[in-house]
Formats: sequence, C-alpha cells, structure tokens
Amino acid sequence: MLANRSIPAATVIRVLAYRDVHEAAAWLCEAFGFSVRLRISDHRVQLNAGEGAVTVREMRGSAAAQAPAPTGLRQHGRAFGATLSARLK
Repeated sequence: MLANRSIPAATVIRVLAYRDVHEAAAWLCEAFGFSVRLRISDHRVQLNAGEGAVTVREMRGSAAAQAPAPTGLRQHGRAFGATLSARLK
C-alpha cells in the first residue's frame, strides 16, 4: 500500500477554524513553535506540532460572521495555548 504523504502520521489532527487562516497560522507558529507543513490555496494550512499536527482552516457561513476580529485571536490563543502547552508536556 502506498503511503499518503499529504497527511501527517499523527493519530489525531486537530482542526481549528479562523477567519484569517494565514494570520492564525503565523500566530500559532510564532507562539508555539509550530511550522508550516502544507498550504492548500488560501483556505487551509497544515502545521507540524511536535509529533502531531494542527490544521487551520477558514471559517464558513454564519460562524465567519460571528468570529472575533484578529485581535480576538490573541485572546482565544492564550486559552488554547494554555490547554495545548499542558497537553504537549
């Protein structure tokens, strides 16, 4: 069987939805040391996160309209970061 090289070997891949995919991916890389593994057009970025992976995708529909402004990303990121950091240790 051929290996699918577009999907990381991680058992679970978390998918996070943000209004601005590229800003969110850049922030996650800077804040947590993730690295970009794969960009799919303007709507999805796959990140390496230690032995795992995180996918950042664009928000769609009514969720996009209710999403926090980019400054809200930092607030949400602190809560997400605290949870993620605890689980990566």
